Amino acid sequence: MDVSGGIGGAPTDATYITQTANGALSAEQALGALATGILKNTTTTGVLSIAAQGTDYYAPSGTDVALADGGTGASLADPNADRMLFWDDSAGSTAFLSTGNGLTITTTSIAADSASTTVDGVVELAIDSEVNTGTSATLAVTPDSLAGSYAGTKAVELVVFDFTTAASTGDGKFYFYVPPSLNGMNLVSVAAQVITAGTTNTLNVDLARCAAVASGNVCSGTVDDMLTTNLIVDSGEDDSSTATAAAINTSNDDVSTGQVIRVDVDAVHSTPSQGLIIPLEFRLP
Repeated sequence: MDVSGGIGGAPTDATYITQTANGALSAEQALGALATGILKNTTTTGVLSIAAQGTDYYAPSGTDVALADGGTGASLADPNADRMLFWDDSAGSTAFLSTGNGLTITTTSIAADSASTTVDGVVELAIDSEVNTGTSATLAVTPDSLAGSYAGTKAVELVVFDFTTAASTGDGKFYFYVPPSLNGMNLVSVAAQVITAGTTNTLNVDLARCAAVASGNVCSGTVDDMLTTNLIVDSGEDDSSTATAAAINTSNDDVSTGQVIRVDVDAVHSTPSQGLIIPLEFRLP
C-alpha cells in the first residue's frame, strides 16, 4: 500500500461494501454474495440485505396490498361488468358486490328498477284518486289511500218513508244506529231520493247525530246537527241533485259505535212527495 507523502491508505480491517469478495480485506461485504433483488439497509449497522417481497415492499402479482397500506387486501380479477367494491366483514376482505333483483348498475350510477307484476323493484304509492281510477298496474295501494278511496267507502240507505207514503214534517222520522263497522268514520256524502215527486215548495231534511245514552230516548243526550245546509228536493224533482247542495258540518261529521243518526223533516211540498230514501256514505278521515 502506497504511503508516500505521508498520506496513509484506508485500513484493511475497516468495513467496506464491494461488488465482489476481496481477499486482502477482512471485513468487507460483497454484493456479489447477495441474491438478486432490492437492497435493504439496516439502520445503525449499515448491513445490506435483500428486501423481502410482501414484508418490505409489494410487487405486481405478489402479496395482496393490505387495507392499512392503501390496498384492497384481496386479489381481484376484472369482473367484466359494472360492479361496486365493498368490505365483506364475514370474510374479512374486499370483494365486488353484485346487485340483486331490482337494482341495476350502469357506468357510474346505480338505479332501482321499476316494479311490475313480474319484476322486483321500487313502486310509487297511489293516492286516493288514483285508487278510484283503478287503471294503474304499477302503483302500490297503501291502507291510507285505500281507506280514502271508493274502495274504503261504506254506504247505507235510510228508507225514511215507504215508497207510497207521503212525506210529513217532524223530528225522528227515521233512526239509524251506528254499527261497529262505521266506528271512527266521517260522513262524506248525503243525498235524497223520492219515489213520486212533490209539487210546490220544497222538501227539506236535516240529519242529527245523537250521542249514545244508557237509557231513555236514544236522542235524550247531546244532539248535534250533521248538516250546515239541509237536504233539499225541489218542486217536481225526484232527488236532491238539482237543488242547492247539502253541506256536511265538518265539526259533527264523525260517528262512533252506539251513536244514532236521526232524520228530521223540516218542510214538505204543498203536494207532498211519496217515499224518501237517504243514502249516506262514510269514510275514514
